[in-house]
Amino acid sequence: MFCISDQKTDFILKLPAVILLLILTVLTSQAARVDNITQQVFFTIDQVPYAAFQETLYKPTTQTYSKGSMASTGFNESRISVYNLTNGRIVAQKNMGRIDSTEAFLLLGYSPGHLWIYSTSFKSGLQSLHPITLEKNLSQANIYARLSQPIGRFAEPGWQKLADYYAYSQVQQKLIVTNQDGERFYIDPDNFCPEKISETLVLNPVFSDFLKNAANLKDKTWTLKGYDALSLSDSEAEDYGLSFTHGKFIMEQNPRNLLTYQLNRQENLMEQLAAWESRSTSEKKELQVSRLKSELEDTKREVQLLLTGKKPNSILLQASPESFFIYSRNDDTPESLIRISKIRIKNSGKPELLWETAVPGMFYNVATARNSRIFKHYFGDFSPEFSFHHFEMTGNRLIVIYLMQVCAIDTQTGTIEWSFVLK
Repeated sequence: MFCISDQKTDFILKLPAVILLLILTVLTSQAARVDNITQQVFFTIDQVPYAAFQETLYKPTTQTYSKGSMASTGFNESRISVYNLTNGRIVAQKNMGRIDSTEAFLLLGYSPGHLWIYSTSFKSGLQSLHPITLEKNLSQANIYARLSQPIGRFAEPGWQKLADYYAYSQVQQKLIVTNQDGERFYIDPDNFCPEKISETLVLNPVFSDFLKNAANLKDKTWTLKGYDALSLSDSEAEDYGLSFTHGKFIMEQNPRNLLTYQLNRQENLMEQLAAWESRSTSEKKELQVSRLKSELEDTKREVQLLLTGKKPNSILLQASPESFFIYSRNDDTPESLIRISKIRIKNSGKPELLWETAVPGMFYNVATARNSRIFKHYFGDFSPEFSFHHFEMTGNRLIVIYLMQVCAIDTQTGTIEWSFVLK
């Protein structure tokens, strides 16, 4: 630390501003701080849920103080962190180096026993890490040797283009790779059998449209209407006396869960269709058969969208078939937190508020909260990335990721089980 003794204070203050600025430029050895999550992978091992994050960190090298304000210079680096989602504890962490042409990497996905990544470090390429220890499992050379048939050398894209060449399809449960000829292949991580891809794919899709004003449930369209305090109503325009400040429905973001929903819906529709087709001819039968066939075609289109990495129609994130969650502002103060509410649709069709929870440290509006004492208590002068939200169900826990914080809410009671700040 650079210190100025009391005897020299008067002398220092008389120096020209430029010299004073140079004196107050401090070389630092501060630890890097997490400023973004660029990839997240959720998986379960022996019934224990985990999350792996690709985290971007800012490492300051110098700080300059002038006229009460501070500026810093530094560089970005990245790491992988694995967390146990039953208790919020960190399981393993691995620094992946600077984000540049020599050390950039991309977290791809999980298959049993493997956390898949692509790394430019020492041109190590496609590889797998042990999902709990993050020790290397398979090198790119090991993968080449295990392929059931050759597909050519893997492409070596520029460090900013990794996501255009490599991915892991949560829907197909397969790796996606690109060879040096620009051809894409699925690779089954169980038997390393490659399959050439002919259709157009969206690699590494992000289903970011996760907060909605309208959603479908139990053959009704539910909406949140109003200006600030939004009222929950159904397609019959009935107002049930529940309102939420700037409320939004929380939608499912996990592609695998979206696929499961559509496949289950498809199976249910096929059973209904078979039952109606076995009935005697009638006008009602024709109407029902026509409706069911139309809905069945819709589900097939939704599945095809998912298989090619495109976004299907939104569905609610649910803890049970009759419940859903609403994201809203907790109060009208500048430093308001976010609020999560759970709603259940009763057998009568009427919605019921089960619980609502304000999440400490997760501020609804960073722009209005950043100058408050409580915001500075959490973040100091550092303003975290606020555009990234993620909601994930793991068993009876709702995982909320926002402002570089992670918390788990018990979906039965609304109690916050644990929370932590990414550091």
